[in-house]
Amino acid sequence: MSQLKKVIKSVLSPEMTNFLASRYNYIKYHYRMFETFSPKLDIEVPEGANDGVFYIFGTPISGNLGDQAIAMAQSRFLQNHFNNPVVEFQINETLAGVKYLRDHIKSNDIIFIQAGGNIGDIYYDAENVRRKLINTFTENPVVQLPQSVTFRNLNQMGFDGRVSQSIYKQQKEHFYLFARDHVSEDKLKQIFPENNIQLVPDIVLSLNERADAQKSGVLFALRADVEKELDDTLVEQLRQHIENEGYVVKDTDTDIGVALDKFTRDAAVQKKIAEFQSASLVVTDRLHGMIFSVITGTPAIVFDNYNSKVKNEYNDWLSDYQNIRFFEQSDQNQDVVAEVKQAFDTIIDGAVPEFDVGAKYKPLLDTITHLVQTSDMK
Repeated sequence: MSQLKKVIKSVLSPEMTNFLASRYNYIKYHYRMFETFSPKLDIEVPEGANDGVFYIFGTPISGNLGDQAIAMAQSRFLQNHFNNPVVEFQINETLAGVKYLRDHIKSNDIIFIQAGGNIGDIYYDAENVRRKLINTFTENPVVQLPQSVTFRNLNQMGFDGRVSQSIYKQQKEHFYLFARDHVSEDKLKQIFPENNIQLVPDIVLSLNERADAQKSGVLFALRADVEKELDDTLVEQLRQHIENEGYVVKDTDTDIGVALDKFTRDAAVQKKIAEFQSASLVVTDRLHGMIFSVITGTPAIVFDNYNSKVKNEYNDWLSDYQNIRFFEQSDQNQDVVAEVKQAFDTIIDGAVPEFDVGAKYKPLLDTITHLVQTSDMK
């Protein structure tokens, strides 16, 4: 199959390859016959299952530690605030998980979908998983944990956008959608005006990973992929300034390029978090580079990426954090360099307030609490 994919990519244009991939994924999740070929999962029924199980679908298997931290954080969030047992299905287990639940789901079970940034017509695999779940389990609540949204053209929805609009609308009574920034919230309300949409932070901000680790040096956690927007000259000038001040600079990334699963995830995420815990300051243009800084209490200089998801999260939830500084590039890069250098000298080794989890996630907590209480009465 992998060899066939390589041949197809070499022959067809990227646009046609994406088109065929999106249609294949639509068919794969739309027609029930594909469940027949999925493996049977051996699920051990958790203790307390009679009170209702929380099923999480769509967790990642990639080496992106931002996505893996989301999976870890959402599981901990549910376990910390509710007594219901949690069962997780990775994204590659979706059809097998759906097949299992068709026979085992109870009226007081609740389905959750992986948080992150994949609502839209770009990440069609994740979007088809979402449609599959809300269209299949129409008698159970389905909660989309906080997401950001990307549709190519909001004013002229393509095939995938129209399909999502139709399914979301049909299942609006049992589908609860959470955005992680106000820009995504506004877009979701525009695209899905009849759905229940609320705003809470990225779920990783619910973690508290502060430690008594000895802090030293400066950690550069910068992108090297298609989402990179940061100018290399600015980075090198900042690096030179930091080294001239006598600090050691270490480079890292939140994408380790190694596949992970739900069994190896937590150790890999904790290992990366430890790097942030031990730094005196972080320089990053990754969303979860910024968030890892906050949850470890580490000052940070933050830049945006190409789709502004870093800026949107910062503006909504972190703009009043004195020692988390956000900078936008401009045509006057020298002015930005001077401002960044000054910020570095000011915030290095500074204190970062703890995130107010109870208040910021209240809409999500209230919704889940209501769903648990009402499902108990069924």
